[in-house]
Amino acid sequence: MSVNLFTSHELQDSLRQKTCDFPPTTSCFDRLPTELKVEVFEQCLDPYPRLQVQAAPLMMCRVCPSWRNIVRSSPKLWAQFEVIIPSFASNDPTEDQNRMKALGLWLELSRTSLMSFQVSQELVGHSLDPRLVQVLAALIPHVHRWKDASFGMQSSGMELLRHIAPEDLMALRFISVDLKGPYQTPFDVQAPVIPWRQIISLNLSFDYGQLLTLDECLVILVQCDNLKRCTLNVDCAFDPRASKARVALPRLVQFELVLQSGPHVDANDARAPASSLMFFLEQLKLSNLPSFSVQWLVNRSAWTWAVDDQSRFISILASLAPSLRSLKLAYLPFSDQDLLQCLQHLQGLSHLDLRFSLADKEHDPITDAFLIANTSSTDIGPPEYLPVLRSLHLQSHGARCTALRVMDLIQSRCNSSGDDRLQSFGLLSLVPISSAKMQEMLRAWSREGLDIAIKQMLIR
Repeated sequence: MSVNLFTSHELQDSLRQKTCDFPPTTSCFDRLPTELKVEVFEQCLDPYPRLQVQAAPLMMCRVCPSWRNIVRSSPKLWAQFEVIIPSFASNDPTEDQNRMKALGLWLELSRTSLMSFQVSQELVGHSLDPRLVQVLAALIPHVHRWKDASFGMQSSGMELLRHIAPEDLMALRFISVDLKGPYQTPFDVQAPVIPWRQIISLNLSFDYGQLLTLDECLVILVQCDNLKRCTLNVDCAFDPRASKARVALPRLVQFELVLQSGPHVDANDARAPASSLMFFLEQLKLSNLPSFSVQWLVNRSAWTWAVDDQSRFISILASLAPSLRSLKLAYLPFSDQDLLQCLQHLQGLSHLDLRFSLADKEHDPITDAFLIANTSSTDIGPPEYLPVLRSLHLQSHGARCTALRVMDLIQSRCNSSGDDRLQSFGLLSLVPISSAKMQEMLRAWSREGLDIAIKQMLIR
């Protein structure tokens, strides 16, 4: 979606004298100290405001001269933004000029404030987009002010960033790199460009041909002493023969892995990806991890992991149990009993998200047996599995579970009181799981303030 940028005339009007024709008044807001007004204005900003006249902070300049003066003289209101480079289908030279003028304005008015920004390229071509070159060229002179930098762009744009010195990135704490399209030079995890030790939040996602292996991710993680949040989209390949020291990440609170069959995965060994994942996870010390997510997007020639790999994964989850509160497992080749084994040690888990193929009826693990095992019984006390669960979201084909068992699970969990009461439940299936009784119960749960949703995927 292209950005509706303002014209140069609108930009000048916003910053000079064009205001809304409201009669002058003295409101409670007018009597606030300037510092409090700036705090209020900050709350009006999106996390990454677009460079638009219809959005804050520029929109606030059009209210009255007093607001305009405060906004213009408050650098931190201009220190966060998103630059969108639209597809070539909407290419307009005037729009490109206005985008660069707007970016220049934000960079000027932010002065010396630390910057948080996103660069989002809508359509990636084979050749380097000159508009991306312009945007990056404008940002690079301010590299010493980068605190939160997010790049969603074509891979070849990285060439423009390769010559930044690590000492120029001393303010950087949050980095997200989502690269698309061909790139001749692979991402070198050993290159001293990003000062990994100071990074707090890391998100790396590359196209198929440039996916990092689990070995390369380990090279990065061993340097990330202060990492708190990490999302990695990786090639599920790992060489266990190389000697590697265990990596401690004591500050990590959120860890998301998206695993794919990239160019380094051994296509002749069906067991290799699962085994690689286990070797990788066993190298990590995650002593205080509250949130863990694994998405298995590996091409599966076999519908189950080897018994040894399953046992190792269950042991890994059990080792996380003391701190783990939120777990997401997506598309893992597990049966209902495999899932129950994964969950049996996670007594402190409060949020669970399980996602499986909507199209796979035969291997759907969300069965009546799974639902019954997670249904609380007033006769025998707390449930064996997940006794303090507050949020449960499921996605599956739906043919192997019934509306009755779904209702029983929800009702039993909602009847509890205190910390172990279910507050949110979601089920998305291909096969409809509903009945007149369920519709009645959904209305009743809604009146109680519970967030319960049973949805069917519609295919047209």
